[in-house]
Amino acid sequence: MKKKQFQIQNSVVNFDRIQNTFTSKRNFFQRLDSSEVRLVDYLISVMPHIDTESWRKRFLLGGIFVNGIPANFDDIINYPCNIEYYEPKYDIDNLSEFFPKFCKDNIVYEKNGIVVYYKPRKLPTTPSKEQKFYNLRSYLEKYYKSQVHLPSRLDTSTQGLVIGSYQEERHEFVQKLFEKKDIQKYYMLKVSGDVPFDEYDCDFNISKSKEHPVLRISVSNESNEGKDARTIFKVIKRNREENSTILLARPITGRTHQIRVHISSLGFPIIGDNFYNGAINSELCLVCFKLEFKDRDSNLITINAPYNLLPDWFPKDVI
Repeated sequence: MKKKQFQIQNSVVNFDRIQNTFTSKRNFFQRLDSSEVRLVDYLISVMPHIDTESWRKRFLLGGIFVNGIPANFDDIINYPCNIEYYEPKYDIDNLSEFFPKFCKDNIVYEKNGIVVYYKPRKLPTTPSKEQKFYNLRSYLEKYYKSQVHLPSRLDTSTQGLVIGSYQEERHEFVQKLFEKKDIQKYYMLKVSGDVPFDEYDCDFNISKSKEHPVLRISVSNESNEGKDARTIFKVIKRNREENSTILLARPITGRTHQIRVHISSLGFPIIGDNFYNGAINSELCLVCFKLEFKDRDSNLITINAPYNLLPDWFPKDVI
């Protein structure tokens, strides 16, 4: 099917659905008074619904900023400033029950200072604005007792393989895999509807949405807007009784939300994608299941996710 037969179909923004996806609520306060006050006392006064005794734990968790800078429990403010608090929607006394735990069995590859870990959904790849402890990088740094470099990440709602380095001398090598595009990532996704192509090379540019800071949109690659992006899609399985299609995606570039934006702009948002109006589902049906790269000796390394870690909808005859 020729590319000109597809018109870009950016989805209508559903603000309520997007907000419900976030695990925290952003509170913003502009303090104009220049009198000296403890930050925690100010927060207690403007958010009386929060248990006063919980603030020390909340500061430790993170998510509190003054003029964009992370704040501490004992901070004093004595000037006009902007204050943000990303208030968790979950119980901060049961964090280990909300976020997926570290599991050694999820280490799929470990050799010469390089690690590939199967990240479950709901786990951030790196520290987020709302909290800094429950994320893949922190888990790996605690496990290896060293700094871990993750040059690429997966969205919190996306599961699959993430590559990193846990030895300083390997950080540059892993970084350059992405800079030189010497690593290939393979994704599987499930969408609603009967996709009208077997293969499609999507090269719509991707730009930031003006309607919501988190979202991205597809724009014509002839418009001089956005950044160039390219994803190759291939249909793997059609289920006409269920009215769904499973596709393999091979992103050539690495833009934010690239696969989600490209397939949505073709008219087939991923099932469970709350940002781009996919069918309502308990999980985002998107997984990075395979990585390919060459080691320092130019040997091709292929890493597949074990079947027992893959989601139930994943077609088991692919790997």
